[in-house]
Formats: sequence, C-alpha cells, structure tokens
Amino acid sequence: MNTPKPWTVVCCATLVVGSLLACKKKSAPAPTVETAPNAGTPSPTPAAPTGAAAPDLSAKTFAVGDTADAGEFKLTLDNVKECKPNPYYRPEKDHIWLGVELAFEGNSDKQVMPLTIYMKVLDKEGTVMKQQYIGSKACEPRFNSSAALGKGEKAKGWLMFEVPKTASGLKFQYSPQNFMGKTQTLKFDLGR
Repeated sequence: MNTPKPWTVVCCATLVVGSLLACKKKSAPAPTVETAPNAGTPSPTPAAPTGAAAPDLSAKTFAVGDTADAGEFKLTLDNVKECKPNPYYRPEKDHIWLGVELAFEGNSDKQVMPLTIYMKVLDKEGTVMKQQYIGSKACEPRFNSSAALGKGEKAKGWLMFEVPKTASGLKFQYSPQNFMGKTQTLKFDLGR
C-alpha cells in the first residue's frame, strides 16, 4: 500500500481549510433607517461607531483651566505663560514664545493619539502661529505625543508657539480627525 507523502497531506489540508473559509459568508449590518418629520421617504443613516460618542463641542470656547470632554478623550488647558528663550535660540524680533500647558487623557476603550500636528494657536484674524520645537527651561516638560493613550492614561506638558508681542484674541485649537475623516474642534481662549 502506498502512503501519501507529508507535503501532499499538508497541501490537501490547506486547500480544504482555505475552501471552507472562502465559503463562509459575512453579512454587513443593515443600516438604520430614520424618517424625517413630514417626509415620505426614509433615508439610511450610518450606524454609530462603537465606543464613547463624541459630543459636538465645535461651537463652544473653553477657558484656561477648563476640561473639554470630547467622548474618546478629555483635554485640559492648565496654564498659559511667556517662555523665556534659551541662550542659543530666540524668537524673531517683536515676538515671544508663548507656552500652553496641556493635560490629555484617554476616555474610552479605544486608544487615542494626542498628535501635536492638530494643535495650533490663532490670533483674532485667524493667523496661525508657528509651533516651536526648541526647548525652554521655563516651559518644561515638553508635551509628549508619541504614545497612544488608553482609558485613564494621561499625557501632560508644554507646547510653545512663536507669537507677535502685539497679537490679541489668541485661541488654542485642537482639531483631530477620527478614523471616519470627521473633525472634532476644541477651542480654548488664552486670555491674551
């Protein structure tokens, strides 16, 4: 009697398992249907993503010391002050380094990344101020955004921006995009 070679058995087993997995059907969840008042035709609405729902905070402006709860994370702007330049690198003439102290906390089971590329300071005309990556001993520790934060995990530190001395109406803004491409904008009045 001939016995099959081991590689033949492995190949046949792989084909059988692959065929069974390919035949398994996955059905997508049906969209929810919402009917507008006085409308005859229902329109499909995408199902809400799992996790903490993000309230729309775009119309609200927070103050220094306030905590904005955006569902998946909480952002607190703890302090704002002028940061003294270091001896080797200074701001442009008639500019200062303005430090913003942040506390960022994960607030859901899904991890969040507090990326500084979505953080900026704007003046009353909407001019975006340049973020500084040079350190200042007056505004340390620097805000570290290199780790994803789970529920209850925190990141805290300072970001610096180069601001004209005469700038007014300054606001800190954080506008991260979620996985669906939607943006949640949080604004803080810096009191300057």
